[in-house]
Amino acid sequence: MRIFSVKNNSTVITTILLFIHLLLMSGQLLAIEKVSLQLDWKFQFEYAGFIMAKEKGFYKEAGLEVQLEEYSTGTDNIENVLSQRNNYGIHNSSVVINNGLLEPVILLATYYQQSPLVFVVSSDIKSPRDLMGKVIAGTKDELKYSSLALLLDHFYVTQKNTRFVEHSFGIDDFINHKVDAMTAFRTNQLYQLNQQNIQYNIIDPADFGFFMSAVNLFTSYSEAINHPDRTRRFIEASNKGWAYALKNVEETIDVILDKYSTLKSREALRFEAVVTREMMLLDFFEIGETNKELSLRAESQFLHSGLLQPGQKLGKFLFEEVVQESDTAVNFTDQQKMYLKNKKEIRFCVDPEWIPFESIQDGKHIGITADIFSSFKTLLPVPMRLIQTQNWLESLFKAQQRECDILSLASVTPERLKYMDFTQPYINLPIVLATTTDKVFIDDLNKVKKQKLGVVKGGGFNSEVQRS
Repeated sequence: MRIFSVKNNSTVITTILLFIHLLLMSGQLLAIEKVSLQLDWKFQFEYAGFIMAKEKGFYKEAGLEVQLEEYSTGTDNIENVLSQRNNYGIHNSSVVINNGLLEPVILLATYYQQSPLVFVVSSDIKSPRDLMGKVIAGTKDELKYSSLALLLDHFYVTQKNTRFVEHSFGIDDFINHKVDAMTAFRTNQLYQLNQQNIQYNIIDPADFGFFMSAVNLFTSYSEAINHPDRTRRFIEASNKGWAYALKNVEETIDVILDKYSTLKSREALRFEAVVTREMMLLDFFEIGETNKELSLRAESQFLHSGLLQPGQKLGKFLFEEVVQESDTAVNFTDQQKMYLKNKKEIRFCVDPEWIPFESIQDGKHIGITADIFSSFKTLLPVPMRLIQTQNWLESLFKAQQRECDILSLASVTPERLKYMDFTQPYINLPIVLATTTDKVFIDDLNKVKKQKLGVVKGGGFNSEVQRS
């Protein structure tokens, strides 16, 4: 008995989009779309994945021309993305708060699963309670809406009992004892302090249960639902860039120094690369993987501390959740819409004799695949037309001759890859050998190599049998 499974509606929609993408690619190269990414600091190894995705052509392969925008004084990453000045942005938290309210940003990917943001404190300070009455340097956001802010609130370190000053972004004030503590990234200031043999302690919010991430890639709701395909391509290419950067650290550092920034020395970038890998927690997370539970925990901690106003809830904030919720119809890209408009219809061929999966009876496509295609048809802006054939070999021939655009159900073989592209499967069909009951159980095709096997002429399983 054959066992089959049909995936859910979101998979069907994804399959439709991939159908159209493959049809587009078969006729022409993807038109390059221009997008921008606003960074939240200066060019350094913290953004190595995005830099290498651009320099190694991963964005271009995804049909994107990406402008990487370095942070400058006064830049508001969140506002730039929400106003759609930038398509994408980077933020040091997966939960974005402004004046006690959650900002409606959509989380696409997380690259630092553990935030490198810590307090660097003088050697006489041993715990967060010791910060009371001291001078602390930090930015407004770091001291208000971060894991550091949660830590301070938990230990009752407030503006009433402690002096807060604006960060100079250097280490001189700390070295000269003008401040007792300062916010710092493990990837940056620690290297400078170590180079000068400065004694210091670290207070890390994670050690006290306040976990947050960093280098979070986000976008606006508008970008997510109106351009989901473009956004997916951007995420995938960025992840590919990060994988390359981590594997080729010295080459990446060369690129940063030669084309992006010389603010850091080669040794400082090497130090940053080591800490970056540590913060990504690659033993537990895939590159770019989002951690919903961590975000919800941060939301709960912000609510408890009063930094987030009562009643504020994240709701749907992960990219795929938002896209799936908005998918009452397929969100085609502008180029896909134009392609379909010009094409006017999608012609498809089927196996006319493959019950229960599909067949042609009285000129109509019937069976399991036909039911799935009914969903396709309701979501497409153009009609789908069945090209009738007498047998499977004729369907394959018409596909080769481009008389039909797609085959409804076909397995991947080396021969077919010469003239066809394939989507992800929407039906899984395990193949079995059927014998009469008097035969010994067959668990290896090699055992029946010299015996006659009955297979469908032109079927994808044929080549597997011949290769075995």
